[in-house]
Amino acid sequence: MKLSARIDPEMRTFTQAEIDAYTDENLFTVEVVISLLETVADTCEFNNYGPVKIEFWGKDKRLEVDNGIDVYFGYFDHLYRPKHIGIQIKVEKIIQGSSASLTNSIETIRNQVHKAYQYRFTSPLDNSTQTCKINGFYLITSKSVNQGARDFYSNDDQFTNLDIIDGGTLVHLIKKYSKEEERR
Repeated sequence: MKLSARIDPEMRTFTQAEIDAYTDENLFTVEVVISLLETVADTCEFNNYGPVKIEFWGKDKRLEVDNGIDVYFGYFDHLYRPKHIGIQIKVEKIIQGSSASLTNSIETIRNQVHKAYQYRFTSPLDNSTQTCKINGFYLITSKSVNQGARDFYSNDDQFTNLDIIDGGTLVHLIKKYSKEEERR
């Protein structure tokens, strides 16, 4: 499912409680994550260097099994090099340890990240028929990430070019980019 237009033309700000309250991953993806990505793309003017492509890949869970990616975005950097970023989205606290479930375990996420980096696709950024792989990965959760999971992430070589964005960081980013949109 390609998103060709902004979902929320005037991104609203969210409180930590509102972000925390999300229990539906699809709704969180559309209302918060995609809206933030669209605002960042507009504010940073990536379009001066080429198109920003945002697509759902894994919201159809049959696709996510193959590629470990919920949402993809691509852009051309300042040297006009294509960059492809995969995102795994959660509405649960990310933890490490025996109390973790299959969906919020950092060990399970490691497997999804590994699949994402191995997955080959034709870049939607250009007309090339060459296949490529992602260059980076974001793990975004509406909740928090416990210290054990953060330590696991920082000490595991499979987590190359992976950034974690938790609910508190999302609230900060949304406020920051909402203010920058107002100034434009």
